Order: sequence, then C-alpha cells, then structure tokens
Amino acid sequence: MPIVSISKIQHRYGLGDNLPQLSAAELGWVIDQRKLYIGNGPTSEGAPGIGNTEILTEHSNILESASTYTYAGDAGGYTVQTGATGNTPVARTLQSKFDDMASVKDFGAKGDGATDDTAAINRALFELFCRNTTTQVRRSLFFPAGTYIVSDEIKIPTYAMLRGEGQDCTHITQTSSSVTCVARSADSLQQVGANIGNNGAALPHFIDIYDMTFEQNTANHVFIINSSTNLRFHKVGFKGSITSPTTVGDSLVCVSIFSTAVNFSSNIIFEQCQFTNNNFGLVIDDDVHSVTVNASKWIDLYKGVKLGENTTGAGSSVDGPQAINITNCFFDSVYSNGIHCYAVSNIYSSFNYFDDVGNHLAGTPFDNCILFLDSGCASLCDSFERTEAENITVARVELSNASSFFLQPNEGFHNGRRQQRPAVNVTLLDNTSSATSTGVTLSATAEKAAKIYYTAARGSYIRHGMLTITASSAGSTISDDYQYDGDDIGLTFSVTVAGSTTTLKYITTNTGNNVTFTYGIEHMNYS
Repeated sequence: MPIVSISKIQHRYGLGDNLPQLSAAELGWVIDQRKLYIGNGPTSEGAPGIGNTEILTEHSNILESASTYTYAGDAGGYTVQTGATGNTPVARTLQSKFDDMASVKDFGAKGDGATDDTAAINRALFELFCRNTTTQVRRSLFFPAGTYIVSDEIKIPTYAMLRGEGQDCTHITQTSSSVTCVARSADSLQQVGANIGNNGAALPHFIDIYDMTFEQNTANHVFIINSSTNLRFHKVGFKGSITSPTTVGDSLVCVSIFSTAVNFSSNIIFEQCQFTNNNFGLVIDDDVHSVTVNASKWIDLYKGVKLGENTTGAGSSVDGPQAINITNCFFDSVYSNGIHCYAVSNIYSSFNYFDDVGNHLAGTPFDNCILFLDSGCASLCDSFERTEAENITVARVELSNASSFFLQPNEGFHNGRRQQRPAVNVTLLDNTSSATSTGVTLSATAEKAAKIYYTAARGSYIRHGMLTITASSAGSTISDDYQYDGDDIGLTFSVTVAGSTTTLKYITTNTGNNVTFTYGIEHMNYS
C-alpha cells in the first residue's frame, strides 16, 4: 500500500501506569519498564483496533507475548497433525515448551570451570524434585557441556534425572579436601547419611544419571549410594585423583554402596560407565542386593571390585553383598585383583576381559585377576591377557571354596578344587618304541590326582578307557582301565616325574597306523 502522506512522528515518555492512548504512529516510551509502544490509530483509517502496540526491543520478554507455538515436524516433508483435526492444532506458549526440560544454568550454574556451582546445582535439584511432591514439577535436569566446580556434596534426591552431554563433555568436579565425596544419593528432602528417611521423607529411589563424569580433585571418594533402590547410571564416569595407585592407600573409592539394618540398597545398574584413578572402583560391604555393572571400564585402580572385606555379620552387613553381577567389562592397569570377593557369595563375573590386571603394573603376574574366597561365586567365560605359562605361576581365577566355580573355553570347568578340562585331539605316532610325551602334563604341587577319560582309535579298532594318575614330587603312579571295540591297538601309557611336573607318555607297536588320541582331564587341585 503506498504511503499517501508523511507527518511529523511524535513521541511521549513516562511511567507505565500513565501510558495514554497514542495517536496513529505516535511513539510512547515507558521509562520504568523499558518498553516502547506505537499508537494504532482509529479503525476508520484501517487499524485493527484502538490501542497501543508494543515494539520489541532488547528488553522485551518474547516468551510473554508468544502463545502459539505448534510442533510442525517438517523434516518428514509434511506438517504433522497435533490436534484432533488438522484445523485444530495444539498451541503452546514458548515458556511451557522450554520448561519441558530444565537446564542447571537456569538456576545460576555456570559450568565455566571457575565458578563454584554447588549452591546452584543443589538448588535446582531441590526445586525440581523436593519442594513439591506432585509428578508434574519433575523435569530432567540438563547439564550442558562444561566443568561444574563444587565445594560441597551434590545431594541427588529421589526421582532425580540428570543428563549431561557425554563423559568427556560434562564434568562435576569436587575441589574441597574437607568434603567426603563429589555426590551422593539423597532422600526426597535431600537428607543424606544417617538422616536419610527422617521427617517423613521418601528413601532414595528411581534416580537416573546419564552422560557425565563425577570427578574428585582431592583425596576423597567420588560417589556414595546409601539406602537406595532402582538407580541407573548410563555412560557415567567416576574419576578419582590418583593417577597410578600401587597401594590400598586411604582406601578411596569411585563408588561405595551402603545399606542400613532396615533399608537395603538394591537394583542398581551401571551401564557403559567408567571407574578410574582411585584405590578401588566399587566397594560393597553391607547387605546390598542385585547390582549389575555391564559394558564398563575399570582403569588405573589398585583393585577393581572389592566385596565383603568388612562384612561384620551384624547390623547393616549380616550377609554382605549378594547377587552382584559384573558382565562384559574391560579391566586394564589394575595393580592387584580385578575382582576380589571375601566372605560373601552369589557374586558373578562373566564375559569380562582382563588385560594388565594383577601384574603390579610390571607385566609379571603377582595376584589373581579374580579371587573368590567364599562359596556360590562364579566366573563364566571371562577372558584374560595372562598366558598359560603365567597362569601356572599365578592362576587367573582362584577359588578357595569347593562350591564356587569358573568356566573358560580353554581351561574347561573348575568347581572349587575340581577341574574338568575340555576334550583335546592329538596324534600318537606309529611304531614309537621309547616312551614319548603325549603333551599331557600335571603339576605335582597342584594337581595331586587326575582322571583322563579317553578314546584311542587306530585303523578300525577303538579303545575306550580311563587313566588314573596320582602325582607328587616324590613320584607318580598310573592305572589304565579300558575296553576295546575290536582288537588290541598296541598302545601303552606311562608317567615320568621331572621336578614338579608329571608327564604322560606313550609307546606304540608297529601296525602302519598312527593313533588318534582324544582325551579330557578331570583333576583335583589342592594348592
């Protein structure tokens, strides 16, 4: 529409309570509110209505004026239908849209690696999860990438959900040497320790934490869980302040889990987490049930998992931890044991890989990768960097109770001191007149007795038998109980002792055929 006339633009200024009806195109500046208005003019001149229209400036609150946000979903090539019909879209204010998720920066946290964000973080947690018990006020608390310095414990209450932008992107870092830990679970009133559950508060439960790292810059613990149930940690780092721990030191821990005599911690899951730079990765002594650590890393620790060392048999630790599952994890640069279980049972390790573990960071085995000292524990299909020769010197898995067991493809099944090795095929050469090693050896210091179940096939004849061997440093004996399918195959076994090694040997007659010797070993280990 062409401009038909240009007049002098007038303007007024004053307080908001005194803003009059402005003339058409007349400007009005509200001093106390820092708002700018322009008059609409009379409807006779085409104005939609009498009144003043606000002109947006740097001081305007866009969220107050915006009231028609509608999700479009244009990425699919069309506008989605948000309402009951295409003509009735769902409209929301930008304020309500942005409030779907809260950022810790909305509460004053900076994440700049310098500002103390303790008060802001704890305030955000209280306002979102403690101040009101209705579910509508609970929001995921987002931590944008950055380093959030804290000088006191972060108290993570019931129903809290914390989300960062990755373990290497979002860090909550403790800098005070006088504080026990970086963060800990809290009840619905943010009470911790002995006060959990007081004043009618709900115990810590349904806490979820994702994609961030809790980091300790002083000689203290990282994360403490107490009297808590249904907790989940996904891609969370727990990092201590010790670069290469070589002793128990101050027994600092990445994650400690506690219970009380009445309130047990249970159903706690760590998925794709990392436990690093501390004396211990995970420590549990109390009656804690059902903890799973899956697909996680244990690096630069004195010991990875330590369970039941201080289980007392009374109070909060009658039986100690139960049903603790460590699965699909990677252990590396662990000075002593990767997993050390004391007088506790029902601890399971499966499909884990132990690289530089128990070698005192020197490449030579000193400690077991896994040590079970009580019954009902199991290692299933764990893998080890430790070689067979090193395994003879210091066993990868040590079982001190007959009702614990481990299973490995290359070692077979171990049940306490009893071992069943997997079946092996070897060829015994035809016309071997002097005793020759079959490749089967036993340790006179460890494998005191063994049974070898075998099948020996030569041409069309087969012999099925069981060799019974007793071994000691003073000498060994052998007996052979067998039966034939067909005729005698001309095979004789014997044993010899050299130092602490007993070797099974054979002699064969001359028939023109080698012997296919298939055997499996069951032995008792009393070392």
